[in-house]
Amino acid sequence: MTTLLNPTGAFGGGWFDERYGTSYAVPAATGVAALLMHRSAYLTYYPTALKAIMLVSSYGDIDGGGLVGPRDGTGGLDADRADKVAAGTQGGWNGGDYFCSSPAVVNLVTFDGVAGKWYRVAISWMANPNHAQAAQRPSSDLDMVVYGPSGGTVAMGAAKDRTWEFVRFQAPTTGGYTIQSQRVRCDSDPKQLSWAVYVE
Repeated sequence: MTTLLNPTGAFGGGWFDERYGTSYAVPAATGVAALLMHRSAYLTYYPTALKAIMLVSSYGDIDGGGLVGPRDGTGGLDADRADKVAAGTQGGWNGGDYFCSSPAVVNLVTFDGVAGKWYRVAISWMANPNHAQAAQRPSSDLDMVVYGPSGGTVAMGAAKDRTWEFVRFQAPTTGGYTIQSQRVRCDSDPKQLSWAVYVE
């Protein structure tokens, strides 16, 4: 879903109209991506980090009612939040190389969490479009685990056959939280693996 500024009333309704579908979402997402790359040129070379930032900075429950509906996904794109993550003022991000020969378990980063605050965390990796089974599934599958200061699991993203994982959690204690990727399957080198965190 995309919220459009509508001063002319061309779509009907008031100043802000909510519309959904790829015709609205793709131009909005492309514009936000361009702004983020302007914020940090590094994102030009790491589209996986760009994707992770956009995932964590979205806002949820578009349909209302407190449940994840058919239009919710990880939420609606929020350019201001995304800019804060890209700038490192309300979260953070990074990306790097990742191959099938890389370790199966990788600790990506440890960030400082504050008890009671909510965090949105995502990882994203590339897929090979020329992979023999690309039409059925991505060329690799990773899971994500977030460990708390005591070493216990706080959140886990383990969706099957997609190129990203996302979790939202409330920090139970103050301390270091570690984002870990765990390889489930790797048929072709992802080449890139990135993470992002947004502090609500």
